[in-house]
Amino acid sequence: MFYNKIKEVEVFSLKSFYQRYQNFFSYTLFGTLAGALNIILFHQLEQKGLNYLLANIIAYLIALLFTFITNKYLVFETKHHSLEQTLRELIAFLHIRFLSFLLDLGLMFLGVQVFLLYKDLAKLLDQIVCGILNYFFSKWLIFNKKSA
Repeated sequence: MFYNKIKEVEVFSLKSFYQRYQNFFSYTLFGTLAGALNIILFHQLEQKGLNYLLANIIAYLIALLFTFITNKYLVFETKHHSLEQTLRELIAFLHIRFLSFLLDLGLMFLGVQVFLLYKDLAKLLDQIVCGILNYFFSKWLIFNKKSA
């Protein structure tokens, strides 16, 4: 009987922990997929002979579209679906992500040209830094349910 009570408390604690941080877990999952998409596209384009910065731009833009859709509908689940509100979110998203994009390019340049890292390693590190920053910006500034 005592064991069952402990087990119920553990299940409740895990469930409440998940519910409390559900956005973070979802963002991590879809962010990892977007990062993987970005890295794979970058690698493929760079291997086909594109300059690494141009390959980075193309991969970033494709992953950006994937990220907006998954953040809006699957991660932060904003309830408003009007065209006007979606456009507001998209514009805010693009503004923040433009700054993130500049950071992305800067980190790639520093990683490859200054620190002489392998391009794929520089891309991976850049994705980790940008991903963490983007989570907080998305949660607080773009898909904030309180401002809806």
